[in-house]
Amino acid sequence: MEDFVDSLKDLYLEKITTSFSPQKLLIFVLFTLAQIIIQDSTHGDSFFLSLIDIKIQDLFDFDDGFFSKVRILNLILSFFLTTLNFLLYNKLKIFFFNQIPRQKKFKSSVNKMIQNTRLNMSLEKRINIDVMHELAESIKRKKLEFIQKHDAGIISMTFLLMGLVSLYTPTKNDIFVCALLSIFILWIQRNSYVFYLSKLVPLLVVHKVLLEKEFDLQDSSVFDKE
Repeated sequence: MEDFVDSLKDLYLEKITTSFSPQKLLIFVLFTLAQIIIQDSTHGDSFFLSLIDIKIQDLFDFDDGFFSKVRILNLILSFFLTTLNFLLYNKLKIFFFNQIPRQKKFKSSVNKMIQNTRLNMSLEKRINIDVMHELAESIKRKKLEFIQKHDAGIISMTFLLMGLVSLYTPTKNDIFVCALLSIFILWIQRNSYVFYLSKLVPLLVVHKVLLEKEFDLQDSSVFDKE
């Protein structure tokens, strides 16, 4: 029976590791670690203080360390929390993203950029093609920076959820850290869209005009990593 359970656990872990991105796998491991900390904690223990007090060697000790205590239920809960984490963060960033087109000044600025690009673009197709290639590379770099900001946001959301799960026995330290994480996540949303509007939109507008396509402020493909 034990062999069957072990093989089932190995199969489950293999399935998870092959279907998860490195980022999702990291978050999955963090949620699993959080559950073990909560299981081992006593009333009044600070979750975040317990987290930073973990020794690295205990993480890699699969005989007596933290991960030696992992059960199938922990893995299932970690999978659920990982999915929930991405769902909540995606809803949050899309909510903020959708606020942009509602601002008339942004629409007006985009229209001016489109007009200026059309007035100043070259009549020679070859030159425009060269410009498009250069713009595509710049857009790729800026888009990566934009995505990295949200990567930091989703990791912060992970720690926030870990902290919230532990608040059934709240401590002042944990409440304070959760509040800071909430503020930081909201700051990332604002910072990301300031970056989007100031660094990405001008490049995207020119690129779309040269391609003779319409620019959409709500084009969520900016979040795509490919």
